[in-house]
Amino acid sequence: MALVGNTIQERIWNFLKGKGLTDIAAAGVMGNIQAESGFNPKNLQNSYNKKLGITDEEYVNRVDSGEITREQFKSSAHGGFGLCQWTYHTRKAGLYDYAKKQNASIGNEEMQLGFLWVELSGGYKGVLNAINAAKTVKEASDIIITKFERPADQSNAAKNTRAKYSQEHFDKYSKKQEDKNMAYERQKVVDLVKSWEGKKESDGSYKSIIDIYNSTAPFPRSTKMQYSWAWCACTWSAIAKKLGYVPIMPIEISCYYLIEAAKKMGVWVENDAYVPKPGDAILYDWQDNGVGDNTGTPDHVGTVIEVYESAGYMVVMEGNYSNSVKRRTISLNGKFIRGFITPKYTNNTVSAPKQESGKSIDVIAREVISGKWGNGPARKTALTNAGYDYDTVQNKVTEILNGGAVKPTNPVQNQSQPITKKVTATCAAKKKDASLAGTYKTTNNLYMRNDAGKNMKALVLIPKGTEVQMYGYYNVSNGVKWYYIQVTIDGVQYTGFSSSEYLQKA
Repeated sequence: MALVGNTIQERIWNFLKGKGLTDIAAAGVMGNIQAESGFNPKNLQNSYNKKLGITDEEYVNRVDSGEITREQFKSSAHGGFGLCQWTYHTRKAGLYDYAKKQNASIGNEEMQLGFLWVELSGGYKGVLNAINAAKTVKEASDIIITKFERPADQSNAAKNTRAKYSQEHFDKYSKKQEDKNMAYERQKVVDLVKSWEGKKESDGSYKSIIDIYNSTAPFPRSTKMQYSWAWCACTWSAIAKKLGYVPIMPIEISCYYLIEAAKKMGVWVENDAYVPKPGDAILYDWQDNGVGDNTGTPDHVGTVIEVYESAGYMVVMEGNYSNSVKRRTISLNGKFIRGFITPKYTNNTVSAPKQESGKSIDVIAREVISGKWGNGPARKTALTNAGYDYDTVQNKVTEILNGGAVKPTNPVQNQSQPITKKVTATCAAKKKDASLAGTYKTTNNLYMRNDAGKNMKALVLIPKGTEVQMYGYYNVSNGVKWYYIQVTIDGVQYTGFSSSEYLQKA
């Protein structure tokens, strides 16, 4: 996701909070980053600038160009590097490989935060759990210095300095005390908008939503809502007013001004590829041509109620969708996405939907893709018992998985063509074999998917004979390796998974 904030400190705080860290935990991490690098992602350990006769900027450029090799970068002769001053050779190698995988500079702020999260949610999960359970800022800061950073100087004086920094960030960025007394829950937003499903213009029931908005101040631009106006933005804003969530949810009756309000509140995400959470808002631009990041004029807004990241789609509840409150299913990073509103909820828990009868085939098919109805015979039994026709559902599953994949305009795709946009699978590769890395050619028309397996959403159809790049990463499904590859189709660079059975080294 794109980082949000005007300063690097604000962006790091928002990043950590977006990953679910408590205020205390986030402050503990930030105080240690300040002590390690002064929030400079290009920082080469200070004593090594003189030893190597090089500035931070020169060092980054030489690593990026390959003049400083991976072996040199990870060695102790090059000291610590980056926001967290990664020093141990295996961790520096991990940072280097992650940067290459992300096609990012070794000094890139967003990339380094992504790697920090890989460590905290992976090999250092115990540290993450400990700082989230910490009762004081100093406790969290001490855990980071002794269990994660582990510098040579772990004296009480060093700990106290870092705790002081951490407390300063806590005091600056932690929610105000009065806000803490108010619980802002994603579940309540999802439940409320779902309870409005079916309200429509034809029977006048939609007016209750507008009445909620008009019954309570404030009214942006001193304007109340009229029944005859488009009411999608009003629906989102009525949720905020009904629940008393106006302090965290921007309100407006215009999609354009809703984005402006979200920007002022610091909760606007200008990134089509962001993976939202239930309770976020999604803005659409129906004039999107699919090239580059969509920055057009917004036409519509809805509330995200379900997200299936591995399957590559989300479910959105929208007011004024065909003159009613209805659900829409849309691909993650799909066409027409203008951006997202991400309120700062205090409770991010949202219950998973249950198996139910009476849903549309489209909804059920997407639930099947997400794994909610099981696999094989168990899936067929569950669907049949709930009153669904198994074959009809399966046909819809195939249509959804492959029907939305981008089709090339030309069977010959030159890989030196200019790149106007990047689309990356939301799932990450979990395995690596360096011997597999190299240039491959497709032996048939081949789908690139969001993860390993034919039951994963297709991103693009790669023409037969197209060259793709594979960097050694892969996942496995049913005993088959699915390579994590990169290819450019019609000016869009796609990164995702394709079956190794249809890839041959060039």
